[in-house]
Amino acid sequence: MKQQIQWVGFILFSACVFSCNQKAKDKGIPTIIANANGVKEFSKVKSIEFTFDLHKDSLHVERHWKWMPAANTVIFYDKGDSTKFTVMDTSTADLKKLNAQFTNDQYWLLFPLHLQWDEGYTFTDNGVTTGPVTEKSYHKYTVQYNGKDGFTPGDMYELYVDSSSLIQEWAFHRSGVKEPTIMVSWGNYEDFNGIKIARSHKSKQGDFQLNFTGVSVSE
Repeated sequence: MKQQIQWVGFILFSACVFSCNQKAKDKGIPTIIANANGVKEFSKVKSIEFTFDLHKDSLHVERHWKWMPAANTVIFYDKGDSTKFTVMDTSTADLKKLNAQFTNDQYWLLFPLHLQWDEGYTFTDNGVTTGPVTEKSYHKYTVQYNGKDGFTPGDMYELYVDSSSLIQEWAFHRSGVKEPTIMVSWGNYEDFNGIKIARSHKSKQGDFQLNFTGVSVSE
């Protein structure tokens, strides 16, 4: 079953400060992770095109986007039609839904860069531990967004990061609940004009698979 427009609420991320202007502020480890994923190259980007392709149990969600960061606009492609809208324009119910979906999909695509872009979160170093998905040894960090901003305020992420400062898996806690909402790997990294993107995310049980297809970054 394919659903072209679907509210995937269980993975809808907080967008505390939805800004893609590179900040000069050094945040320490968050900046190191963002730099490892190419945040310094983002200012050159004219457009990013990608398809968010999710399989969860019997659910199939597929959404195709083209984002022009400098113009602050996005095009959503659906069954031969397209809708162009302004990022974070929630003036109508349809626009609010599109922006929520785009925010979700774009956070999956570029979350490491948001560690530099976003404010409104706390960052905790938890030391070296075993990842829950791959059972390999990684450095664990916790990102806790505040409880007032974004589409789903209070979200929390446990990041499992390798020695290259790349996320290899994470545990997502929607609204900061104690038990993880979902735990997945980050794999199939590819370099797009200096921006590293993990194109594959899978749960340990295999019942959740998210892939990014048709990815292109134009400068």
